Amino acid sequence: MEYPEHYYKINRLILSFYGLWPFQSKWSAHLMRASTIIILLSTAIFQLLTFSTTNITTDFIIDVMSEFIPATACLGHIYARIKRIDKLRDLFERIRDDWKLKKTSFEIKIMHKYAETSRLFSLYYLIFYIIMIACNLQIFLPYILDVILPMNESRPRTQPFQLEFFTIEEQYPTLITFYVFIMVVISSIIFCANSVLCVILTQHACGMCELLGFIGTIEIYHTVPFLLDIIELIFVLSLALTQVLTIGSDIGRAFRSISLAIIALIYLFISNYMAQKITDMSLNVCEKVYNSAWYNANISEQKPLLLIMKRRFRPFVLTACKFYVMSLQNFGMILQTAISYCMFMRQL
Repeated sequence: MEYPEHYYKINRLILSFYGLWPFQSKWSAHLMRASTIIILLSTAIFQLLTFSTTNITTDFIIDVMSEFIPATACLGHIYARIKRIDKLRDLFERIRDDWKLKKTSFEIKIMHKYAETSRLFSLYYLIFYIIMIACNLQIFLPYILDVILPMNESRPRTQPFQLEFFTIEEQYPTLITFYVFIMVVISSIIFCANSVLCVILTQHACGMCELLGFIGTIEIYHTVPFLLDIIELIFVLSLALTQVLTIGSDIGRAFRSISLAIIALIYLFISNYMAQKITDMSLNVCEKVYNSAWYNANISEQKPLLLIMKRRFRPFVLTACKFYVMSLQNFGMILQTAISYCMFMRQL
């Protein structure tokens, strides 16, 4: 790709990890997609198997569902993005074409400003998810201590999630622990990729709005994943809040629930914030066209400017399948909905 590559390296790396970078080779994409889907699908199955071996209580259902919903949401994200991989290719090709357009030095500075903002957002997001993955390395601590400070008997192994492996866990504990860690890594990377991709595309759209342009294909590509995010995060956030309010002295469970709630809030806030930025920038397009030197253009060039002004009388918004408009105002509505579900589940 011919535009400044360093702004999009993080996105290319993360999307290539699970086969959704539109410019990677087909065999590599199919291999990474198949591996990711197999691990996520098996994780969802192992989570459901816990219902056959455990005494079912309200707390148990809340624990399992708060883990099962993100796993199935990851599968939904992958399916939705594979179906629209051509749209993602179009988006990046449009970004490439936008960088190739002849621009003044001021316009180039604007493009670089928004691209640098998206790069920094992506870097911070990646660091955040790396820290989250590193926190899960504690599941290997018993194995390390058994080597460094051996005891007469092995230290107890605990898994951070509700999964049922039957006798396999007793026969191959190290393999199961490694599988759980890989599942955490894959899930984290998928959510990180979704957030980073949203940031890059919306920031570029904001830059093009400032230069009297925009990328409408973002709505087509992101509308289904946005809806999946809204549904998933409402339930995950309400379940996490319920866990926080009902747990007793279990510090590990409390830390996990609080972390899950914080991650869900940050993930949802960034998506709504970036969509709000596009809406705010698109509101200025009409004024910028009106204040431009349109009268110096040919008649044939003035007509498209009128169409642009007419189209931009209404602000450009990103939606979740037309059911929900992504904005900071509606972010508060989602929080209220999650809290309402939390209060309802506490009464069960």
